Amino acid sequence: MGKNVTRALAILLFIIGAVIGIALEGITIVGDFEAMRFGATYRFDAPLKNLACPIIITDKETSRVSVTLTNTSNRAIDFRFRTYISQGSATLITEDNTALPLEAGETGAIYWTITPDDVAFERLILVKIRRFPRYDFPASEGACGVLYVKTTLLTGNQIFFSLATIALVCMFVGVVLWVLLNRPLRARALGAFANMAGLAVCIIAGTIVGMTGNWMFGGIILVLTLLLALTISTVYLIRIEAQ
Repeated sequence: MGKNVTRALAILLFIIGAVIGIALEGITIVGDFEAMRFGATYRFDAPLKNLACPIIITDKETSRVSVTLTNTSNRAIDFRFRTYISQGSATLITEDNTALPLEAGETGAIYWTITPDDVAFERLILVKIRRFPRYDFPASEGACGVLYVKTTLLTGNQIFFSLATIALVCMFVGVVLWVLLNRPLRARALGAFANMAGLAVCIIAGTIVGMTGNWMFGGIILVLTLLLALTISTVYLIRIEAQ
């Protein structure tokens, strides 16, 4: 295999990994942004912490959303939650009022079940959870959007982590091949390596932040990722035309 062919393979592998990675990054962020605009909106003083949501759900799969809470006060408290879940569309909403009683110092979790029947827009399950203020605990709110994939072959977690693995392997192999084929790195080769590494870091960081539910910070990283990808593509095309 010629050096030019191997170099093209390195670039192709990195592009495949980057495209998959950017798609996953977007999935972890855009769904949560849509969910924040869903259902009734109240004033809240803090984001809801320890909200866990699946990222993808598939056909005939039942999953659940959970909130874990620790009562750090010196008294027993009934924490009250109001939850909105899409019911086949963004306008049909299931509203649930639930309490989580916790003794002083106790940690507990509360769960809500979601299924493909809850999908809105034929692609997302929207969930918004509000915790009402109790004593020293302020009103808080969180939301998440779960992507629906119409398949019975794999679960949502299997799809997400399989694609994430493919993206990481492709980007890693692409970068390593590029470095090996262009040693010692100078001028354009060094610049290309810096761009590839920077884009990979943005994709990984944005995906991790999106998985934590911080859609605002994750959205900023996603915009930076797209701008960097666009800049790299533009520079690459200009160089091709100049040759």
